[in-house]
Amino acid sequence: MGDPSGIGQPFQFRYTTNGGENWILSPSAPVAVNEVGAGNAWDWTDTSHFWIGSGNIAFNATTARVFRTSSGFSGDWLTADLHGIPGNSGIHFQGIAFTDSIRGMAGTNRGGFSTTMDGGASWTVVSNPTGFSGFSTYTMNGIKDGSNTIRAFLEAESSFNIFKTTDFGTTWEEEPIYGYVIYDMEFLNANLGFAVGRNGKFLRYGTPTGISPIRNEIQDKFILSQNYPNPFNPSTNFNFSIPKNENVSLKIYDVLGNEVETLVNGQLNAGTYGVDFDGSKYSSGIYFYTLISGSFKETKRMNLIK
Repeated sequence: MGDPSGIGQPFQFRYTTNGGENWILSPSAPVAVNEVGAGNAWDWTDTSHFWIGSGNIAFNATTARVFRTSSGFSGDWLTADLHGIPGNSGIHFQGIAFTDSIRGMAGTNRGGFSTTMDGGASWTVVSNPTGFSGFSTYTMNGIKDGSNTIRAFLEAESSFNIFKTTDFGTTWEEEPIYGYVIYDMEFLNANLGFAVGRNGKFLRYGTPTGISPIRNEIQDKFILSQNYPNPFNPSTNFNFSIPKNENVSLKIYDVLGNEVETLVNGQLNAGTYGVDFDGSKYSSGIYFYTLISGSFKETKRMNLIK
């Protein structure tokens, strides 16, 4: 999808049937009035159902169109007018996310969300995340697995946040991203997602490689267990629990305080995890391992004997 070449010209809704060799303009692509495209504002659930957002660039505009089709990209496109907060640059619905062919959400550049329960024919304004207003929605993603999970990346002045909802905007849960600006995100499933962002950043959502969730229950406090076995030769295992979604690091140090190896360094969901350490390339001696998560920090001692 792309901008129309001008007022009175069709939006560039194009599709390919030969792997990208040629791109065909949808014969019923909507004609722009005073509108532009919205780069990340599109989603689909199958080869028939697509939704695409747009921007109304009229001064103090209060509505912008979202286009939909249930007959494929070359089929008929219908429109719905979505309401939002007016601004000097108009209003742009630049985030679209659907979880199935009838339920989805849209976000604006002016701080607001709308939801639909009839495939995009009608839309209702819903609540923003608590304490957030005046933000711009850069991108949204909906997972098509029956969980009703939708994520939205928001920028509000110098604050950058991802929020998740599983009830179409009734409640929101923040997922910390530590200052990254995200332009687009896609999820392969509920446990694995990828995003691209500003300054060449590429982000991965999910459990880091080599770390295994070992229990479903969530502890009410941070726990770092003693490694087992200890003493060990040459490998040992660490278990730790975190009570909330947090950035976590687990590092190994020698007796001089030099960092030997980083076992964990990234975002983890609340839970209990196990991670292995292979000490075959290190000499016998006393080592220390430190878990840091938010304001929590704990260090324990272990002994490698060869």
